[in-house]
Amino acid sequence: MGYADSLQAIHEAKVVAILRGDYQGKWLDIAKALLDGGLNIMEITLNSPGAIDAIKEISGQMGGQMRIGAGTVVTADEVDQAFAAGAQFVIAPNTDADVIKRALFHDLLAIPGAYSPTEVMLAHKLGGGMVKLFPSMPIGPAYIKALRGPMPQIPIMCTGGITPENAAEFLKAGANAVGFTGALVTDDVHQFGGMARLRERAERSVAAIQGLQRA
Repeated sequence: MGYADSLQAIHEAKVVAILRGDYQGKWLDIAKALLDGGLNIMEITLNSPGAIDAIKEISGQMGGQMRIGAGTVVTADEVDQAFAAGAQFVIAPNTDADVIKRALFHDLLAIPGAYSPTEVMLAHKLGGGMVKLFPSMPIGPAYIKALRGPMPQIPIMCTGGITPENAAEFLKAGANAVGFTGALVTDDVHQFGGMARLRERAERSVAAIQGLQRA
């Protein structure tokens, strides 16, 4: 499950569940709730407490069902740690040539962060198989549509302000995938009934994407 497999999986799913926060003791339950809701790709940001252990746990127990990646990867050493833990792709908030190079060395899909047309082009040129456009709000879907004019060939994932309510608009504008952060996984997973609510949010997210595909 290397670079090509991860890229294809994200293209097909169109949604990445992004976890940033302290979910220690809940990681596996969250992954199962997301999967039950129809989402099978998740990213755990490395600035979350226990992130590497979480990636290791999920990849070890759900590797055949849930594709797991590391986010907020900003150094080559972090790429190594993520790879050793079982991550199948790495996502960064910026474009760093060393991070991309190390990811490619491990046959990991690198998704560097960029914003301007120059940054998006550079991220792709350096080896980013998909480029994370961050933040995608408040500038909105119109910016994605404008980028698509001169660079239709670059796979783009939009994150930052994406919700189940606006995700379809970004995909219609030309995004290949979207990443949900706070709109999907929230601190209510620590409360009674939180996993059921998370599953419901995942189901709504999937329904929004499927509705776009049927339109």
